[in-house]
Amino acid sequence: MEFNSWVEVDGAFSCLSKAAACGGIIKGIHGNILEGFQLKLESRDALTAELWACIMGLKRVWDKSYRNILLRSDSQEALNLLHNKPPDLREDYMLIKEVQEMIKRDWRVELRYIQREQNTLADILAKRALEGSTGLLLLHPDSHESGLLSQGTEFYFI
Repeated sequence: MEFNSWVEVDGAFSCLSKAAACGGIIKGIHGNILEGFQLKLESRDALTAELWACIMGLKRVWDKSYRNILLRSDSQEALNLLHNKPPDLREDYMLIKEVQEMIKRDWRVELRYIQREQNTLADILAKRALEGSTGLLLLHPDSHESGLLSQGTEFYFI
């Protein structure tokens, strides 16, 4: 069965500012970009940012009513935590459980590792969110206000 949506996500963390953020893109069945998102988080760590990227990506596609999803992340550690029972004492225990519960909903979600070099747009959005204000920003390819343009399957920043 073919996926009707792909989500590519990434987290970012700045050791200097102790800021964390995540970003991601949602692609349609033909690889066209439907939406980008970036979220600046309260001070956390890199792994927490990766997990937040996963939950935000899943929430966005759930809200768009896609039910056959491929979620791709360049964090093997985050994917391993989501595939297994997390340690009870882990700081991100509740976040991990929330992602796992979301995956169990009435839909098909496959988690897959993606090379960092193939995840550049999600990486750019996550890093860009580090410099913004705390909160969620949704970006649409046809919205000039977002500073993004869509051409083929790539976003270009202006």
